[in-house]
Amino acid sequence: MRPSVLNSMNEKAGNRIMRLSFSLLLSVFFLSGFVADVSAAIINVPGDQPTIQAAINVANPGDVIMVAAGTYNEKVTINKTLTLQGVDKTTCIMDGTALGNGSGISISSGTINVHISNLTIRNYSGSNPNSYAGIYAVGENDGIVVEHCIIHDNVGGEAVSTLTAR
Repeated sequence: MRPSVLNSMNEKAGNRIMRLSFSLLLSVFFLSGFVADVSAAIINVPGDQPTIQAAINVANPGDVIMVAAGTYNEKVTINKTLTLQGVDKTTCIMDGTALGNGSGISISSGTINVHISNLTIRNYSGSNPNSYAGIYAVGENDGIVVEHCIIHDNVGGEAVSTLTAR
């Protein structure tokens, strides 16, 4: 065979291998993203669990807790990566009336990637603005997102408070 024919054949084979490698790489990338999305469960409150805290307790890291319209008279502690999402910030209400001192949502030290949205958080009380709030994250938290929330009437504390312990 002539050298020009060999070079052309080698070039075509090399291009096919590169296209195949690129296709395989894209397939693995998309498949791994798809598998991660499939593994996240949606836990409905009160459909699947009667309370927000019960849903948090059974959730695996990365799960989504969907809270239906209603008033939830409870304090919750989040200790894992998850999304806590109400269906509508005006009708999905966490209310601390008569619960005593404490934050509505406490995010434990070292908990990362918590997303809270579409909730009203009201009427939680405390005696120290640096340890109680509507939402309170303590110590080495990262990736905490709070959006589309109404946070009000939290007496003796703040709307959202963070404290980094060093």
